[in-house]
Amino acid sequence: MKKEILTKEPPVDLRLMEEELSSYDRKITSGDLIALLQETQDAYGYLPREALEYMSENTSIPMARIFGVASFYSQFSFIPKGKFTIKVCLGTACHVRGAAAVMEELEHNLNVKEGDTTKDLKFTLQSVACVGTCALGPIVVVGSSVKGGGASCCDSPLGQKVALGDKFYGQVAPEKIEEILDNYREA
Repeated sequence: MKKEILTKEPPVDLRLMEEELSSYDRKITSGDLIALLQETQDAYGYLPREALEYMSENTSIPMARIFGVASFYSQFSFIPKGKFTIKVCLGTACHVRGAAAVMEELEHNLNVKEGDTTKDLKFTLQSVACVGTCALGPIVVVGSSVKGGGASCCDSPLGQKVALGDKFYGQVAPEKIEEILDNYREA
């Protein structure tokens, strides 16, 4: 199988950053940094270097501080994500019910490995430790990587990021993967 993963960042529309920064009705400080990074990642699906440089140039926050905070927290990504993020639970309950075979089928069908994004920027495939719905395992969660309009919701009981609009698929067998993906391929 030929591995087709993203090798080039998509173009960055800095108007999103301009809008984000202008939404503050006061001087932006380092105390606003985590919120700014979250808003930036929600807008782009990741933290593009150009956007971070724009943030630094238009606030009093040095680039080293921005990068230091963004690289410290695992919720932030410097790598472009697909339009949809597919999370496969590999926790104990899901594992014993065949989650590894589900992950293998997704890797085969998408032609990527766990952690990668398809070349067309349609899908990012991730494993998660648990989403807190063990009785329905194996679980696959599909959601948008770009969380526009305040779609971020909450954390699951075990700390995995969940967003409004994420679709949970329970008791997933490898044979169901094609059907699940078909729901998103044309979107």
